[in-house]
Amino acid sequence: EIKMKKYLLGAFLVITMNLFGAKLSEVKGLEKLKNYNEIKDMQVEKIINYDVTKNVSKKIFLAEDNKFNGVLVKNENNDIVEISFYKNGISDGVSYTYYLNGDLKSVSTYRKGMIEGPQVLYRPNGKLESEQVFENNSLISEKYYDKNGKITKEYRFNKLRNGILKKYYKDTEKMSSTSTVMVNREKVDGVEKMSFIFDGETKVFREDGTLMAILQYKDGSLQDLTQKFYYPNGKIQYYIVAASDDMKDFKVKDRIITYYENGKVKQDCNQQNDGSWLCKNYDENGKFLDEEIRGAEPISNGDTKFWENILNQVLEVLAN
Repeated sequence: EIKMKKYLLGAFLVITMNLFGAKLSEVKGLEKLKNYNEIKDMQVEKIINYDVTKNVSKKIFLAEDNKFNGVLVKNENNDIVEISFYKNGISDGVSYTYYLNGDLKSVSTYRKGMIEGPQVLYRPNGKLESEQVFENNSLISEKYYDKNGKITKEYRFNKLRNGILKKYYKDTEKMSSTSTVMVNREKVDGVEKMSFIFDGETKVFREDGTLMAILQYKDGSLQDLTQKFYYPNGKIQYYIVAASDDMKDFKVKDRIITYYENGKVKQDCNQQNDGSWLCKNYDENGKFLDEEIRGAEPISNGDTKFWENILNQVLEVLAN
């Protein structure tokens, strides 16, 4: 039985089909969908077909339909663009969206009108774009993929909005960095936007997998915290205390230790009250050589490009 209903002075048309105990395979055009074999045998109580190209209102159900249990099928002309399951008039269960060619665009799970659990997004070429997990309608984890299906970034948060952000080198799936972060959420034009604030430890890796740096942040700032930089062989090269908030116009303070490639201390410097540095020098076997007072910061020795050259490598990785 097909019932024609007019909503809002005939502005749009909804076709309701009483298909009690019917299968989704009876829906016209379903066979064009990429996941047809997966959903064709699903039993449905009731189906509402809604053509988004003909209906100008966002209202789909009449008041008497607020207990609707069944499936909403949205069409764009004759193409299915969404299939969503409802319980008591609100989204509850799986929701599929489609590109016009029938390929999957997204697969989501709803509970009492809120997105809950896994959601998968696909690119027009059929490759994964992202895998997401929601709790109480809030995104708590996500994996991003490039157009070839290679992972580029992932993150996961706890209830305190702290979490781990991981990034990967392009086309390699080799990790480029892992960071402890805080997430800042805000709504822009009704859409929730997220930004990450470094807070805790960030590890930066070269493309061959060797450790490049371990950075310490507090609320997005490096200042007053220890930072470590490493040789390609994995041995520490520099241990410093940052005097600046970020890596632009980077400066150091308080303590600087430089190391030989074998891991032995080469020079250990402490900043004095007058701004000078008291440095102890050692040979490659760890034997003490001498002690000296340095006026300028002892690693760069006043060369403003020194830290820029080192930090640019780290910044390049973190920016990707």
